[in-house]
Amino acid sequence: VGAGPAGLSAAIHLKQRCKKADKDLSVCVVEKAPELGAHTLSGCVLEPTTLRELLPHWKKLEAPLETPVTKDRFMFLTKRLAIPLITLPQMNNHGNYIISLGKFVRWLGEQAEDLGV
Repeated sequence: VGAGPAGLSAAIHLKQRCKKADKDLSVCVVEKAPELGAHTLSGCVLEPTTLRELLPHWKKLEAPLETPVTKDRFMFLTKRLAIPLITLPQMNNHGNYIISLGKFVRWLGEQAEDLGV
């Protein structure tokens, strides 16, 4: 599988299912960078529901979700102005986290490796 967040999540889920079914399956991660997360440079807002489903003890596993969203503000930026926009209810990020995707990918890689990927 690829070494992005989706591929690593798939590898973790597959190894978890194999463990439950008492099966052994070889899962390999392919990464073109020298280390996991090296090509993943952006930040993002992570909604943690699927992370809880994949790794219920993510806090105990020290997932790099360090900055909870405390406020939503949307602005239309011009060369000289920042014009506030209405925040629609579906754009509410409370309960989500602002993360470094590179750190998160490295951490997911560690979790996958612990499962035998």
